[in-house]
Amino acid sequence: MIGRESPIEYDALRVLLIVHQLGTRTSRRWTVDSEHLLQQLDHLVRHPIDLAFVVMDHIRHQPGTETAPRDLPARVRRLLDLPPRARHRRAIFSPFERGSWQRWDDVLAFLGCRDLLRISPLAPDDSRFELTERAVGWLETTVLETAAGSDAAESDAAGSDALARELERCALLRTALPPRLLGGRGLLEPHLDGVRSRLTAYQSDEQLDVEDDLIAGLFQATFLEPL
Repeated sequence: MIGRESPIEYDALRVLLIVHQLGTRTSRRWTVDSEHLLQQLDHLVRHPIDLAFVVMDHIRHQPGTETAPRDLPARVRRLLDLPPRARHRRAIFSPFERGSWQRWDDVLAFLGCRDLLRISPLAPDDSRFELTERAVGWLETTVLETAAGSDAAESDAAGSDALARELERCALLRTALPPRLLGGRGLLEPHLDGVRSRLTAYQSDEQLDVEDDLIAGLFQATFLEPL
């Protein structure tokens, strides 16, 4: 759920920052191609364990990762600066694990009333309008950042000490995932399903004892250095 214990202003600034940092540049400033994609990106920014799984999976299974930045292990290690018990958590990758509709609507209403973001219908003949079976009902809208939203993202959000972690996680997502996955078209969700299935296979392949720290073992296997 989106920051249930946090003030709505904080949630709104975080969502605005995600659009500004991870959206697609168009003539109408930054956009995210569906509310569902925005919720998935927001989930990864809010959940460092899930984000760490995604980054390490990309390094282990995608071509071209030999050119990954040398500081990537340190950046992932900062994500995992959590108590060992917390690192046993299984990947979810879903923004709806406990139901977040009301809070999400409140955040979008807050941003919309201040004309920081707009939810706009996506015309069926738009080149981005490519429905898949799982994406039906989500790609009919797109999230648009306004000029005021861009100014707020540059000043209030990007310059906020409270959002420093979120800004770093957005930067890590841009580094770890190819632009096509961040650009909509219903591609991110199937990719996350692939991450989940590969993680399940890793766990079931007896590479780890039941009591071992899953994240520590996966970090060692990915970066060839201890967490």
